[in-house]
Amino acid sequence: MGTSKIRVDGIVDVSIIVLSHCENPAKNEAIDFLEEVLIGNIKAIIPVSSFIGAYHIMTRYLRIDPEEVAKELCDTLTLRVEEAFYEGLSVDTAIEAIMTAQKYNVEG
Repeated sequence: MGTSKIRVDGIVDVSIIVLSHCENPAKNEAIDFLEEVLIGNIKAIIPVSSFIGAYHIMTRYLRIDPEEVAKELCDTLTLRVEEAFYEGLSVDTAIEAIMTAQKYNVEG
């Protein structure tokens, strides 16, 4: 049995997740970039764990409402784009971690 290889040109960093999910001057560009990754026009992967990191940056450092952040990030995760999401951590686990962090005000 052979192993399949997927060619990617890059990895989407947590900063793109943050920029595309909160108000800032670069939001539209970040959303456009993320959309291109999700539809496959840009060959990159998004580590699912980046969403947990984005949650903490947005709530702890940018002081955005945790409920709003959790909803936005989980909405994106529920797209479950297999070609784009790198699931070293499952989408369900990431959603659970974000929701638990929001509910109990703890790290994911």
